[in-house]
Amino acid sequence: MQRPPPLILDATHINAPAPDHYDPFKESNQGYSYSGMFGPAGANHKTRELMYETQVALEQEFSAKSILLPQSIENELAATRLERSTSPLPPAAAIVRELDVRNTLIQRKSAQLHEQITIANRFFGSDPLGKNFNDFLNQASAIRRTNRAGPPVRELWSQSYRAAHEARLLNQTVQLLNQQQINVQNWLSAVLANDQAQAAAAAQEAQRLAAEHARIAAEQQRQRELAEAARREQEQARAREQARLAALAEKQRRDAEQARLAAEVARINADAEARERERIAQLRIALAEAQANAETAARVFAAEQARLQAEMELRIEAIQKQVQADKKSMELRHKVLDTATALAKRQAHLATLENQQQLGNEPGLHDIEPDFTTEADAQNLGHHSPEIQRVYAASGVAASTSPHFSFTSTAIRLPPATSSAILNALRSGLLTVKASGAALFGSPVLIGFAALLMPSRLGNGERFAMSVPFSELSSESAQTLRDIADRQGTLEMPVGLGVRPLGAGAEVFVASTDDFHIRSSVLVLNAAYDLLNDVYEAALPDSPTDFLTWTPAISPGNSSTESPMVETESTAYSGAPIVPVEGRLDLHPILVEGWERFIIVFPDDSGIAPLYVVFSSPYAGGYVKGNIKTT
Repeated sequence: MQRPPPLILDATHINAPAPDHYDPFKESNQGYSYSGMFGPAGANHKTRELMYETQVALEQEFSAKSILLPQSIENELAATRLERSTSPLPPAAAIVRELDVRNTLIQRKSAQLHEQITIANRFFGSDPLGKNFNDFLNQASAIRRTNRAGPPVRELWSQSYRAAHEARLLNQTVQLLNQQQINVQNWLSAVLANDQAQAAAAAQEAQRLAAEHARIAAEQQRQRELAEAARREQEQARAREQARLAALAEKQRRDAEQARLAAEVARINADAEARERERIAQLRIALAEAQANAETAARVFAAEQARLQAEMELRIEAIQKQVQADKKSMELRHKVLDTATALAKRQAHLATLENQQQLGNEPGLHDIEPDFTTEADAQNLGHHSPEIQRVYAASGVAASTSPHFSFTSTAIRLPPATSSAILNALRSGLLTVKASGAALFGSPVLIGFAALLMPSRLGNGERFAMSVPFSELSSESAQTLRDIADRQGTLEMPVGLGVRPLGAGAEVFVASTDDFHIRSSVLVLNAAYDLLNDVYEAALPDSPTDFLTWTPAISPGNSSTESPMVETESTAYSGAPIVPVEGRLDLHPILVEGWERFIIVFPDDSGIAPLYVVFSSPYAGGYVKGNIKTT
């Protein structure tokens, strides 16, 4: 029976890309070439061809790079040189800079060499150059068994093989650079030796030039000395000749001058004689005129004396009339003042009676109301009524420039040194309070700057007023303060003044405000001019019978050509000693309730700057410890 022909089928070509991490040949740990009848010999053959092509391409590439290696090194050296300064240097310094450039490049190439060796040994664990295909297949099988998720083995081998060639090329580069480094160092040694030789030759030449210069200088000095001697001889001869000629000329000049003087004396004598004759004639004429003028002057003097006598009599009469008018005016003023005082006392008495009636302690007001029929009755009642009106007088000139204290009807005149010291203590305290308040996030702080030390005046509850120029505490303008005062408003201030007990006396302090413990709003008041008493006054809102008065710095309505008013010296104060204090900073102040604070603003024509006024508490005692809000 005949054998059937072999079954020959058409080949099926698969052109689609293989999946990731898929290798067409079979994995095995056997060390053979897969060339059996049923083995994947086609895949091994294809892989061998690809590897061979890769090897040939890399060897050709790196062979070309090896040929161009010197040029590549020069290019990299040029790029490295540009990383540093390229300014011109002396030969030795330039060679030292070149050595530094080459050392830098050698270090970079050495680092790259170690990196490429690491990559080259990544596939076989050693240098891949010289490995055969069977070594590749065995290593590929081992890699697949240990790392199936890694990159394809042929890619790893290609990277390793390329890195091996890179390492070989880098090794050649480093060797060539090291050889060039030795040559450059030898060059540097030669340049240094040449520089030393040139320096020695230059030193010898400098010595020779110095000796030559010294010889030339000595010769020039000798020539100058000879020339100077000849010049001095010529100068002496010239001086002798000039002296002779000068003496001759002087003799001729003196002779001519004597002749001129003789002629001038004769002329002067003649002129003087003529002037004397003319003067005598003029004196005779003047004597006659004087006699006539004397008679006329006597008549004029008599008439003027009579006129002055009459004018003096008229002026004396006018002065007497003015004195009488002023006397009547003063009497009228005293009467008005007495009447006003009596009326004020009567109103106070009536108010007292009304209060007593409301409390049920006295009969009805209509049953006991007095009848002031005459001024004398009113004055009589005044002598038996309590004095309720208190005036705190102050000097407008002094208050505008320095701290000022006032008791009832007494203006305190402090010595200039004390006033200046209190003002300096206030300024120092202000700076301390502002800085401490900012550091403590707005918590109130207090520091004293003045003290009153006499217990007899303060221990009985007598009040006093103290003022400072408002400009020491704030920069608000006077016009702004007038606007606030016109609408009876207040001004918000971050700091304020107050009074608290200090032993048997009192201490004036400056404190920060926080609107919780110490209020920041201060009432602004207008000071009105009292024409009758020639003072500016302001009444306290909570105590209408207490008045603050200031003498004007400039008399209202005066002409601009007149001088400002001169402050009359008040009686020296002999009461409680008022002294500046260097107060300590008090972070938890102990305060006394009841002190009052105002800002007083004056008219433009008063000459008094705005004032910050603080009143002591009218109560004796009443200490409150801790943080309290002032009234």
